[in-house]
Amino acid sequence: TGPLSDGITTSSFVQLFAETALDPLSPVVVVTASLGGSYGLPFVLHPGTSFRIAGYVTAAGGRVALHDVREPLALPVLAIFGDQDKARVASDPPVYQAKFKSSSIVVFKDAPHPCYLRDVAAANEFTDLVLAFVGGKPLHRFDSV
Repeated sequence: TGPLSDGITTSSFVQLFAETALDPLSPVVVVTASLGGSYGLPFVLHPGTSFRIAGYVTAAGGRVALHDVREPLALPVLAIFGDQDKARVASDPPVYQAKFKSSSIVVFKDAPHPCYLRDVAAANEFTDLVLAFVGGKPLHRFDSV
């Protein structure tokens, strides 16, 4: 939450972007990966009065901002991890399940911290999971991650 430049902080960065680029009347699904979670998750938890957050997708995006969440939130969440990211896959899924009533956890097999970078199939599966989460039509067809 420290300053980035001109008084912009990690907590305000996504809010400023959203105010500039998005229609405040449309629902927003925030998608973050890795360190991006430190920017996106605070906005998800405190979007202000202009935006309605419809969901949150994280690819091992961290959970520091969740420490202050006392009661489980109704917001739908898709949390995706690689099974080789031992620290995150062991600690983060239970936190997401406890903090969000409607959370789905997906663990990619043989995948590192940036699970969608394992190979082309993982990138395609990640894309399809996100599209399905937001109510879109998947672009590919796979039997397993």
